Amino acid sequence: MNKKNEIMSQKIPSRLGRGVFQGLVIALVATGALYAYATVVSWPPEPAAPTGLEAVFVGVSGSKYTAALAGYKAASDKCSDTTGLTGSHICTADEIIHSYNLGLAAVLGQTGAAWINNGPPGYDKTLVNDCGGWKSKEASTWGSVWRFSDKNAKIMTCNVSTISFACCK
Repeated sequence: MNKKNEIMSQKIPSRLGRGVFQGLVIALVATGALYAYATVVSWPPEPAAPTGLEAVFVGVSGSKYTAALAGYKAASDKCSDTTGLTGSHICTADEIIHSYNLGLAAVLGQTGAAWINNGPPGYDKTLVNDCGGWKSKEASTWGSVWRFSDKNAKIMTCNVSTISFACCK
């Protein structure tokens, strides 16, 4: 087999902008034609764009409440029933953080603290479970509160006095 009939290839890695120059393949085929092929790929891969809508912080409930309500829907209704927040629900920590990442004035200008939904029970020396699904104000149940001034959450016993709910839409 002579060189004219051989296929030669070489991979040459190097940086190119945000992507990576994957390589250059040079091939000499039997016809004598010379082909070059290069690809640019992003590495590490970019995160995928969101496929669904994610709610953002729009305000806090108009009144403050104990954690003892009639469950998740009743607690979310405290947001939706607030003037100007119709259709909103209690925020999750992810929705609050998403609002900060977007630089939304509503969350950046908010002060104080508000209850947030943190989902299934978690454990930090005690069971944290959204105050028993917003049904308990016992000292033995715990919920999550977002502290707007500190831009973080903390856990609190559900027997605290009254706190607003953080509302997202």
